[in-house]
Amino acid sequence: MDTQDRLRRLPKVDEALKDPLIAEELADKPRRIVLDALRDAIDQTRARVLSDPEFDFTAEDVLREAKARIALKSRRSLRRVINATGVIVHTNLGRSPISEEAA
Repeated sequence: MDTQDRLRRLPKVDEALKDPLIAEELADKPRRIVLDALRDAIDQTRARVLSDPEFDFTAEDVLREAKARIALKSRRSLRRVINATGVIVHTNLGRSPISEEAA
């Protein structure tokens, strides 16, 4: 199978949005995130097809990759952390006189 035939097998974005795997993501994720992830997955597959003549894929592979990207993009960016650093430098240290040797 030549490169052009493999490129033709890439799913179209509007058809991929109707696929049940992606449609379930649209139900609870913002459309912008789903579209960006889907386009990224298609672009990555296209680049791989163009660079590697032996690379083969199915449309389902691309959709699974898009679903994984949707999960990453929709993850919360803020996470709870425990600040256990304590006070390292005393607040009055900036007002302390400095010796000539240290300067």
